[in-house]
Amino acid sequence: MPFLPDINAPSDSSLIPSYPANARAHRTTLRDVIEIEHDFAEGRHKFVSVADDGAQDAITTWVDGSIIFRTDQFTGETTFRRYDGANWIDVAPPINVPRTDDGTQTYFTAQQWATWVQVTPSGGNIAIDMELSPAKYATVSTDVVITNPTNMESAQSGVVLFELFMSGGGHTISWGNVYIAANGFAPAYTDLTGRTNFFTLSTTRSGAVLVTSSPDVGSF
Repeated sequence: MPFLPDINAPSDSSLIPSYPANARAHRTTLRDVIEIEHDFAEGRHKFVSVADDGAQDAITTWVDGSIIFRTDQFTGETTFRRYDGANWIDVAPPINVPRTDDGTQTYFTAQQWATWVQVTPSGGNIAIDMELSPAKYATVSTDVVITNPTNMESAQSGVVLFELFMSGGGHTISWGNVYIAANGFAPAYTDLTGRTNFFTLSTTRSGAVLVTSSPDVGSF
């Protein structure tokens, strides 16, 4: 049944009206507790939903056995998670991604297409943050160094698309030592003004990032 006490005017015929303030405080406390994982209007059970790890970790009252729905901020996948008193454990695969019977993901959903995020050079350096969108672009008007990526986990797998527009001509593009290219050569690029270089950054098990370049793909 829905939990609908009248916390402002108890009408019990018991001894509670002798202590109305205590009764109201008690009922308010019950309501606050029940509302955490229940819909107050209908009395239906509902789990807490969090948008990302930051929102999840901001709540410090989790206990062993707590259950949440966690929606990934990049892919839109929603995962059922349980807290074991120290860590969060995924107890079911993402539930809103089309999959075959064996759990294999079949294709990308609309939520999984990443938004292009602009990266602003700082002091001639461009840092690729591996926790942000896997589609990035930057505009350069000076020599730049693509510094080693930040926030990359050990043995992280994934691909980052990187578009670099040359606002001025004759500028060099160099890379941090984590980046590697085919046959040991530096990734090819054009330094012509108004042109675009397109790079695909693929992480490897060793921690290196393989760079595949498509230089001078146009002026878009």
